[in-house]
Amino acid sequence: PTDAQEAASKSYIDQALENFMWAKFLNDTPSGIGAYFEMAPNPTGAVKSTFTSGVLGTGDDQALFQWISDEVVSFTTILSGIVRVHIHAQRIAGNKSIKLYAELYEYTDAAAEILITTTEICDFLTDDEAD
Repeated sequence: PTDAQEAASKSYIDQALENFMWAKFLNDTPSGIGAYFEMAPNPTGAVKSTFTSGVLGTGDDQALFQWISDEVVSFTTILSGIVRVHIHAQRIAGNKSIKLYAELYEYTDAAAEILITTTEICDFLTDDEAD
């Protein structure tokens, strides 16, 4: 539907629900594929996972961490709208100004990464775990 008063079809609702319910939990378990960590279907039960990046070079858009899921998704379309990634992050060393965002890729059988979408950029990270 393009109008707020327009009725949504059953197939539209079904697709929206499939997109809405795809949740993964980031953790620090190596995936066995390159430098990726696993995305689990359920929380690990750990209080937190800690990741340490390498030294950042100059410039923007440097990949810090990558997660992968071996689950085949049940949907073929991602509806436009909000893609939410919930993560608590803290800068614990260095003095660079850091902002995070997430990119969602399709990882193909040929080991190619195809960008699907990018999230908004967060506020600057702080040195305080409580922020």
